[in-house]
Amino acid sequence: MSVLNLRLPPSLHEELKSLAQEQGVSMNQLALLAVAEKLAVLRWQDSEARRQGHEAGLDALRQRAARGSGERFLEVLDKAGNNPPQAGDELPSNYASIKTGR
Repeated sequence: MSVLNLRLPPSLHEELKSLAQEQGVSMNQLALLAVAEKLAVLRWQDSEARRQGHEAGLDALRQRAARGSGERFLEVLDKAGNNPPQAGDELPSNYASIKTGR
């Protein structure tokens, strides 16, 4: 283990000392537990915030998709005409078998 010198205000030091005595553990053990618990909470909050951020992004995409229209999509495709694909945009040679599963 590594050593950490920690400066505490007298009131916090006394509270730590008193609680450690009540719990029947050393001040070091109680401080270690308190730091570990706090770090766990901060990690959880961070992961929860990231999860909610991802969900918000997905919700935005779902809302945008709901505004879409298959009919409008086909109209846009019709405007593209029947031009051959540009180099690199071609379908793979086995596209039909991928699409149909045959």
